[in-house]
This record gives sequence, structure tokens and C-alpha cells, in this order.
Amino acid sequence: MNTLITKKSGARELLLHVAEKLFAEYGFDRTSIRMIAGAAGLNLSLISYYFGSKHELLIEIFRIRLQQLNAALQAIPKLAGSVPDRLLGFMDVYAETSGNNKFFTLLNREFAFSDVSPVKDLIRNYWDNVLTTVKTLVNDGVKEGYFSSSDAHLAYFGILGLFTILVCESPLNEIINTHFDPGGQMFTVEKIKTYLYNTLQNNQVE
Repeated sequence: MNTLITKKSGARELLLHVAEKLFAEYGFDRTSIRMIAGAAGLNLSLISYYFGSKHELLIEIFRIRLQQLNAALQAIPKLAGSVPDRLLGFMDVYAETSGNNKFFTLLNREFAFSDVSPVKDLIRNYWDNVLTTVKTLVNDGVKEGYFSSSDAHLAYFGILGLFTILVCESPLNEIINTHFDPGGQMFTVEKIKTYLYNTLQNNQVE
């Protein structure tokens, strides 16, 4: 018997972890509560006990993940330091989402392919916070001389585009890596962060 069954919080966390993995791998509709309970080694009734239903289990996964990420995003514009410093903070938060391939796969699938997903509003709110954070950083960068006011929109989309394509689980990743980075060492999060940081510092208008 799984020892986590005897620990209330442990069993609940295990179900969340296993459900996230299975939802990402098979999709919400093709993942049954029996599959989740079986993979976790827990009694089927515990899913109803802790979450009520499979839909509520999915909502709880997103609520926990996105609550943490949204709080981190909202804190970035208030961080001390220059715009490049705060931009690094944004990248760390954004990388935390994309670095968790299971959750990021699940997030994209629920947002893009399910018109009736119970978590669509939660995901939309998260992306709104991502975009608002980047927009704030770019606007601050214009004021501090890191970006030109006439090109602010290009900086906005450039930051999002570079990070999303190269770091997140994008269909373009494999093609880009085949052409430019077959060894997988060029487009790491740290190298992208360093590149953007140095570029901003060197281009600052005195």
C-alpha cells in the first residue's frame, strides 16, 4: 500500500501530481479517475473526497499553479533595480511555467483546443498578467532609456517571441535546433537572459 495514503496532505498532493502528468499525456477527456487513482496507487474514492470530480481536480491543478505564478508576476514591476534586472525576474517566472513541460503542455492544450474547458478563464487571466508585466517593463524601459518610444511595440513582441519560441515547448523548437543548435547548448534560459541583459545595458541611451 502506498504510504502516502495515510497522510492526508500527501495523498492529495500525489493525486494532483499524477493527474497533471496524465492530463498532459492523454488529454483531459481520455484520462479517467480510475487511471489517476491507479497510477497514484490510491483508492478511487479519494478523488471524490478531496476534489469532488475530475473537473474540479483539473481546476485545482491550475488554481494552485497559476496562483503562484500570478503572484510572482505581479511582484516583478515592484522589484528594485534597473529594467534589465526586472526583466531577468520576469524570465525566471516565465521559465518556471515553460520549464514544467507537463503543466505547460496541459496549459496550452486546454487553452487552444477546448472551447468548454473549465480552466480557460484561469489561463486567460494568467496570459493577461504575462502581457501586462512585459508591457510595464517595456514602458519603464522607454522611460529609463533602454527602449526607443517609437519601437516599444517591437521590444514588447520581441521579448515575448524570443522567449516563447526558444524556451517554451514550441513546434518550432526542433526545427530551430536542427538548423542552429543541434547540440542543444545555445538556446538555454541563462544564455538568453545574458544576451538580452547585455544588449539592453549596451544600448541604453545616456
